[in-house]
Amino acid sequence: MRIAVALFGDEVSPRWCGAREALVASVRGGAIEATERLELGDCSNVVRLGRLRGLGVSVLLCGGFDRRFLWRAERLGIRVVWGVTGGALQALQRFAGASAADVSSRSGECRTTAPKPSPKEKRE
Repeated sequence: MRIAVALFGDEVSPRWCGAREALVASVRGGAIEATERLELGDCSNVVRLGRLRGLGVSVLLCGGFDRRFLWRAERLGIRVVWGVTGGALQALQRFAGASAADVSSRSGECRTTAPKPSPKEKRE
């Protein structure tokens, strides 16, 4: 499987459309085998998605994604998982090592970290 992470420096970019580069990784059996940086520059979302598909990317991790282009990503076979934050390599490792039960099947939700305790749980 090939996974891309939208980059803002070494962090996950808060917006896919604003990312100037992406980290693309080959993952097998939950382990990252290789990574490469992909220069995105100022190209449009359509061109960006086409470049990812050309590299065989099937999952895109990012902080935010313009919903108007979600159908296009899905048509290209790219699952978009937005709402991802933190270090790009750490997010990639969490996603690569997560089981299917840990990652929501709906785009836009990634539950690869433990939920925060409720106020009631904190008091106990």
